[in-house]
Amino acid sequence: MNNSRERRRAETHEAILSAAYDLFCAKGYAECSVAEIAAAAGFTKGAVYGTYESKEDLFLALTETRTSLLAAEAAAIWEAAKPPLHPLRALAAWMRERLQQDRDWFLVNVEFSALAARRPHLRARRRAALSGSVDEIARIFQIGSTRGGASAARSVSHAVLALADGLALQYAMDDTIDVELVFAESAWKLLRAETGANESDRP
Repeated sequence: MNNSRERRRAETHEAILSAAYDLFCAKGYAECSVAEIAAAAGFTKGAVYGTYESKEDLFLALTETRTSLLAAEAAAIWEAAKPPLHPLRALAAWMRERLQQDRDWFLVNVEFSALAARRPHLRARRRAALSGSVDEIARIFQIGSTRGGASAARSVSHAVLALADGLALQYAMDDTIDVELVFAESAWKLLRAETGANESDRP
């Protein structure tokens, strides 16, 4: 009985998140309502609120799911890259593809971040999520015991995240930007400054 209940609960979460993703991407955060998400998922608005406390809570849960997915993909790309293809080049190529496929999702994240920055209760939760992303970047790039210590290593991870976020927004406005080149070259300079990598390892 418990297994059946848990399975239904998981299916409900998945259906709501899937509908929310489609609608947030199509309409943006502000223009999308919980009632629309509920209808698209095949539930009542009350059922959605029984699963998530608010539209904000729903979006943050969706962000967590999507971020975990992207982090896993990025880690796999980084680990699978073989010479002569530099891991940063492989990751930059993947990033370009993702920016093309998920353009609307990146834009709605920008919209939500701007909203969260003005609302203290949201800012704290958004900041915690971004902190998790910084940790993921440090893990993927293996930024740990660097010559500048833990604080400097975290600063590099913050800078790489800012680079990726900034490029996502710029690319959404101008798809002629060579995202692969800009990301690979810029990330390399950030990482090299902290890790002391050799110039011969340049992507």
